[in-house]
Amino acid sequence: MVENQINCLLVDENQGLWVGTNWGLYLKSGGVWQEFTSNLPNPQVRSLSLDNSGNLWVGTLSGLSIKEGNEWTTYNNQNSIISNQINDVVFNNDNHAYIATISGLFKYDSELSLVLDTSSLENSFVNVRALAFKGDSLVIGTVNGGLGYLYNNSMIWHNTSNSGMNDNTATDLTIDNNQNVWLAAPYGGLVAHLNTDNWLIYNTSENNQWPSNSLTALLFDEEQFLFVGSNGAGFFRFYYNNGIPTTEIYNSQNTLLPSDYVLCLAKDESDYWIGTEQGLVRWGSSVSISESEINDFTKENNTLLFSENLHVELYSITGQCVYSEKSSKVDLNPYKKGIYILVYNSKKTKIFID
Repeated sequence: MVENQINCLLVDENQGLWVGTNWGLYLKSGGVWQEFTSNLPNPQVRSLSLDNSGNLWVGTLSGLSIKEGNEWTTYNNQNSIISNQINDVVFNNDNHAYIATISGLFKYDSELSLVLDTSSLENSFVNVRALAFKGDSLVIGTVNGGLGYLYNNSMIWHNTSNSGMNDNTATDLTIDNNQNVWLAAPYGGLVAHLNTDNWLIYNTSENNQWPSNSLTALLFDEEQFLFVGSNGAGFFRFYYNNGIPTTEIYNSQNTLLPSDYVLCLAKDESDYWIGTEQGLVRWGSSVSISESEINDFTKENNTLLFSENLHVELYSITGQCVYSEKSSKVDLNPYKKGIYILVYNSKKTKIFID
């Protein structure tokens, strides 16, 4: 790669990992890299999507390029009605594309048509940033225009003046298994619009332990853990532990993450992929976990007590060994709060440092 900033990632089960950078498009298949930048109208890649037929749609700063097999087709304001800056593309069940641009929302179903422009919103609401389908409704995240739902050509808009939103911009959005809508906001933190029409907000105003209010990317994995990228605070995993909102923070201070500016997230069968301003990171499980039914130790006041001297190792959740000694007592207080992996007597188990 000639540019370290990773703007977007896409896992293609048939080909590999597509990587969109600030200067170039690449395909990583195993240890082999291919470059496709010359097929694009602009080297700045802003979005990557696969349609229902497996074709690649690449949004750039100067238009949209579609890869069907080895053939490429480009649409921009030179040969169509579409705007140049493409922010996101999603597809409905009929394989019709909805295209988020800086100048409104477009649809492609054999030909391009305009769905939303300034006449549908207000002048400052025209920049459509992120899209997702919630059933048959298209969820629309904008820059400064709030959150919209498009269904049967009818629009419903939510913003800071008429709902529980605290930020009118969504840098990313995703839907969980219960069809709740989650938004990454650049100033308001993490926002959830629930099926009950209630709103949840997680930010530093609500919780002084929250890592950042400037969020960039969201990813639910197969276990429905929510991974959140941020501007300047790394990324973190968000989940409920016995009903209590919990975050595990990963940044350049406690991992090998090269930058705390995380711009995109993806997950394949075995690994997580993190796109940062300083390169692409693969995060896999370097330590396998085997939960033992009976632990041969007790934990009191953040101290582990063993019945005899054992060789004890303690790993961070990212696989870094932070302790390795032969002892019957391990003081956990020097370590940051969070989940760790304890290894002793050929056993591996999770512990939580609180």
